[in-house]
Amino acid sequence: MIFKILGISEDARSHYDLSSEELRIVVNEAGTMIPHQHQQMLLSILDLEKVTVEDIMVPRNEITGIDINDEWQDIIHQLSDSQHTRLPVYNGDIDKITGMIHIRNALHLFRKEETGKGELQKIIRDPYFVPEGTPLNTQLLNFQREKRRIGLVVNEYGDIQGLVTLEDILEE
Repeated sequence: MIFKILGISEDARSHYDLSSEELRIVVNEAGTMIPHQHQQMLLSILDLEKVTVEDIMVPRNEITGIDINDEWQDIIHQLSDSQHTRLPVYNGDIDKITGMIHIRNALHLFRKEETGKGELQKIIRDPYFVPEGTPLNTQLLNFQREKRRIGLVVNEYGDIQGLVTLEDILEE
């Protein structure tokens, strides 16, 4: 993409393997050939490899989720009052994640009177775990490949450390 902006042809670029630092120099030296806003965006993309998921994640103690052991009315109240579109679902403890729920998929639960935790279990999606230390550029590609927007950051023992979203990465 950078080569295309700079007017370097497909044939010419196949002869060059540039490191991220060399690309940074090319972008900086392009000057007026690249609009300032695009230049800043390209430099931000190059910076993603220096930042890891731990740097931007929501810490474990700030994660909002649904405890499947709570009373049904409490769960409904949490779902209806949530400021988030996706929530982790756990079994008593945040380290016992059972999956993720998208609020949009849970809306039908509010309308049915005879709905219970069994119906909720049917719409829970498998959790997506992200190893701590993962660079943001790698995680951005992983989210795209896995078609996910949210992941739970885990340490080498599988303990939940935090939560990272696609939106958080894009804001970075």
